Amino acid sequence: MKIEKKFYTEEAALWRGLENEEDMGIAGMSFEEEEDRLLRLEQEAQQVEDRAEQDKKQNYQIIQQEKLNRFQILSNMALEFAELAPMDITVNTENFFGRIDMSADCLMILTSSPAEMRTAFLTLLREAESISILRKDNDQIVLSLIYSFCTEIPRGKE
Repeated sequence: MKIEKKFYTEEAALWRGLENEEDMGIAGMSFEEEEDRLLRLEQEAQQVEDRAEQDKKQNYQIIQQEKLNRFQILSNMALEFAELAPMDITVNTENFFGRIDMSADCLMILTSSPAEMRTAFLTLLREAESISILRKDNDQIVLSLIYSFCTEIPRGKE
């Protein structure tokens, strides 16, 4: 049995069509219309930033030491995984988040791979709050994993 559905291909074609429509619309705009469009985009972006800032002010963000300690363990696990894979790795902490980026031409976990390699990979994915897999310009894949150190507590009515 073979099942094949090209979700990505269909979605990519839809996006290309929308981009082409937008490009054609922009090409027909006068200078003033283009300025108005850019101003609207700037205002919309500012509104999103303002809303995010308001949401941030409504909660306390508290770093949880156990999450920070867990990230240290996950970082060591990622370093061991990257050595076995082999992949380049960068571990970075910033404010309330930790980030692990691993990159290589390919990633294969085979039945002959060490069991701890599979376990580490699955644990890293399961515990990440955000996961992205992207292809860089040099055709390497980059796996980015984000972990939060904090919890948000609503501010009381003061």
